[in-house]
Amino acid sequence: MWKFAVRIIINTAGIYLASGVIPGFVFQGGLAQLVLVAFIFTLVNSIFGGILKFLFRPLIFLSLGILALLINAGMLWLTDQLAEAVSITSLWALA
Repeated sequence: MWKFAVRIIINTAGIYLASGVIPGFVFQGGLAQLVLVAFIFTLVNSIFGGILKFLFRPLIFLSLGILALLINAGMLWLTDQLAEAVSITSLWALA
């Protein structure tokens, strides 16, 4: 439980920093929406990201990790689809 809470805190800081630094990554809302988006991202990444990385481990190894980057981008895109406070407008913002 503590590990999950720490991940939410780290993802909250990461989303806040990304919205200020990365063009095409827009966050609109207050602190409550920021924590909600971080919770959604942590949940999506924990469930789907772990399963996909386990299933595609050999391909991730053969592609020298590029497939892991695509899986992470997919998790961020899925978070964008689930959370209204985040808007990702460019492909480079996903990578």
